[in-house]
Amino acid sequence: MKVADWKNVKVGTTLILADIHRGVFRVRVTEIDVEITVDHPTYHKARPYGLTKDRGIVQIMVGETVELGNLLELIKFTTSMFNTLTKNYLLYSSYLDTANEFKEAFRDLVNIEKAK
Repeated sequence: MKVADWKNVKVGTTLILADIHRGVFRVRVTEIDVEITVDHPTYHKARPYGLTKDRGIVQIMVGETVELGNLLELIKFTTSMFNTLTKNYLLYSSYLDTANEFKEAFRDLVNIEKAK
């Protein structure tokens, strides 16, 4: 997401998280201007990540997990973009599975030949 759009992000905004290892997720912003509670030496709240409009850090809900996310790594949600990313990730994942099957077959063949 562009830096200029950070100021428009509100709680409840739907975004896309696309990660090469985990997949494509529709996420919801659950907190902007993320605060944490500091217990020691005195109980108080702090904003170590700064303001969302300045730093781009938000709290997001990925499935049932709450995570911190950077708006630079998230994509504005549109149904067509979500479907396109999901389709391409599934293709990538199936190619990766096929490549791993070939690798295992090669490894098995090498081990059989070494055992002879």
